[in-house]
This record gives sequence, structure tokens and C-alpha cells, in this order.
Amino acid sequence: MNKGDLVKFCSGIRAFQHDYKDKNPGVVLDIIDFHHNGESRGSATVWWADGSITDEHDSYLKVVNEKV
Repeated sequence: MNKGDLVKFCSGIRAFQHDYKDKNPGVVLDIIDFHHNGESRGSATVWWADGSITDEHDSYLKVVNEKV
């Protein structure tokens, strides 16, 4: 995942997925890497289709555009 990628929020938890029904898709504005308990983790700042901007854990984001 990179800045500028088009992403959608994906989760197996129905309530989480429902909250993003009107937000998808979004554009990655920034990538944030951080360490927690010795593990490298990542998140992204996303500008959603509804105009909101949130920070999301990268495991919930799926890139929907393919680079050629």
C-alpha cells in the first residue's frame, strides 16, 4: 500500500463493515509505521468518499487499484 492508492475497508466483523458502507472507497494520504511490543505495525490515513479522514490499521485496508 502506498500514498495515493485507492482502498476499501474490509472486515469480517459485520458491524465494522456496515460503518464503512457509505465511506468506501478512500484514498491513502499517508502511511504510518509504528512499533508495539516489539512488533512492527502499520496504519494509513485515509480520505474517504464521504469526505471524512481517519487513521486505519493496514490489515483492514485492501488496495483496489492496480498499478501498471
